[in-house]
Amino acid sequence: MKTRSLKLAIALLLVSATIACHKTGTKNMNNTDRQFLDQTAYAHNGAIEFGIMAMSRGENSLVTDYAQMEVSSHNADLDALHKLADARNYKIPSKMNVEHFGYKVSLETKSGRNFDSSYMNIIQEDHIEMVGIMQDEMANGNDEELKDYARNYINTADAHKKNADLVIGSMNIITR
Repeated sequence: MKTRSLKLAIALLLVSATIACHKTGTKNMNNTDRQFLDQTAYAHNGAIEFGIMAMSRGENSLVTDYAQMEVSSHNADLDALHKLADARNYKIPSKMNVEHFGYKVSLETKSGRNFDSSYMNIIQEDHIEMVGIMQDEMANGNDEELKDYARNYINTADAHKKNADLVIGSMNIITR
């Protein structure tokens, strides 16, 4: 009986040590921080996918130029997010979420001006949502480095949204 209790105690100690090791780097993170990492990764992944699609399917040069800027910027920002997540032993999503996948499927059915208009509307809405995600992290996050990323990236998201507004205005696209 003592052997069984000793084995159970050792097993529990090992499990506790494993959990403690896994949480190294995440001890300062709260649920807002984890949601922030996931949502931001989903948004970057979606913007990159949509941008790649728009670079090849877009009809208007304003749209394809904007898409090229999106892909470049979001790749860099996603790399920075990966470094932050890796430092916290946190695995961020490498694909887009269901909402973004739905947008992708919708875009795949469009061409010409209809594609350009749909892409720009999706991107505009996505950046509005990103600003909200950044604001939530800055207000409710616990991890200071993640909050710094949000402080820095909110300006990028806002600039992307304003650039999208300019493209939409130049093309006389009706927004949703």
